[in-house]
Amino acid sequence: MKIYVASSWRNQYQPDVVRRLRAAGYDVYDFRNPREGDTGFHWSEIDPDWQSWTPDKYVVAMQHPIATAGFKSDLDAMKWADACVLVLPSGRSAHLEAGWFCGQGKPCMVYIPEPIEPELMYKLASRICTSMDEVLRLLAQTGPLWGEGAMTENDFSTMFKTGIPACGIKCPACGVMLIGTTQAGSDDPVPTTCPGCGQLLHYYQQEDDWGMFRWWQVRAKKEESGG
Repeated sequence: MKIYVASSWRNQYQPDVVRRLRAAGYDVYDFRNPREGDTGFHWSEIDPDWQSWTPDKYVVAMQHPIATAGFKSDLDAMKWADACVLVLPSGRSAHLEAGWFCGQGKPCMVYIPEPIEPELMYKLASRICTSMDEVLRLLAQTGPLWGEGAMTENDFSTMFKTGIPACGIKCPACGVMLIGTTQAGSDDPVPTTCPGCGQLLHYYQQEDDWGMFRWWQVRAKKEESGG
């Protein structure tokens, strides 16, 4: 999965978020270092006195080749990414970027690592997270829920082929671990009966309130009576 991290140059958490996402195996766009040897866009490259611009000077500067190239770099990365993590606190650009992801129907998580002023419109996001562990857990549960390859059935035989991994699934009857940790696309067999108590099992998907994240659950399956 490809992740766009939206944040602020002043945000102290952003580098660690990028590091942890990459350590978890995700492709990550880092606006501070978008490419090797590139330290990202800075207004000071256009004018060292940029903070004293009038509105008219700002509008003119937006057409500068450096500004055009910086905008294209970020927008191309947004189109490339499958999901966005908005790391707070952040400013106007990051919120416009996160809003773009919401408008495109792509998953967007708001990560709040410290106390902030409440914002109602964060309800547009797929989920509000308060720890990186929560961000990583939700990303691991996210499958292709939009566009080509979206899940169309809840049959256990297709569960690992759909891009939705499973982990920590226990028998609802006796508590025996059925599936510890597995990656999407695995050919590992999926137990249809519990090895501990013999309970017949039915796998199904649980969906969050926003309909953006799904994960696998299991329940006891009733034996069908013969006719």
